[in-house]
Amino acid sequence: RKLPLIFLLVAIFSVCARLAHAVLVQPYSYFTHLFPTHFRLDSLFFGVVLSYWYHFHSDKFSASIKRVRLFLFPVSLCLIMPAFVWDQSNFITYTVGLSSLYLGYGGLMIALLQIPLPTKGFSGGMLKPFSYIGQHSYPIYLFHVMILERLLKLDLLRNWFGLVLYFVSTITVGILLSKLIEFPV
Repeated sequence: RKLPLIFLLVAIFSVCARLAHAVLVQPYSYFTHLFPTHFRLDSLFFGVVLSYWYHFHSDKFSASIKRVRLFLFPVSLCLIMPAFVWDQSNFITYTVGLSSLYLGYGGLMIALLQIPLPTKGFSGGMLKPFSYIGQHSYPIYLFHVMILERLLKLDLLRNWFGLVLYFVSTITVGILLSKLIEFPV
């Protein structure tokens, strides 16, 4: 019962911090307006809350999702749509838009978790690599910007090869760090 209240407080703090920072610190910069963890605590905590409800209160969680299932997918798509309309430097995008993104992508994830996926046959075989990558998604998320910065400094992101290099290296580093640090801990 305390978890939703704590999340709400963290979410309000994060939005207020992003709004104050957006007004007081100009011009916009990715590294000052999007990158700092204290502006993103709400999205990290939202993922933790969803995981907690899914794993420890699955019956109530599933029952709640069934009540809103019809609306979950379209509302989630509407919540992430601004990210495809406005760029990162738009005031709305880097303030309340970040909340909209995690709510939208969280809703999509919940909606997709309700769909039974094949584990056997051709379809199951095609999904297996994505499942493996998904097991290591948190370190991939944590270190993708570091890898992006390094590849940008080396001027390696100018063509399709650079994009492939970015994805392969990000996934590889994430999996390695997951096996070396996250899983053992």
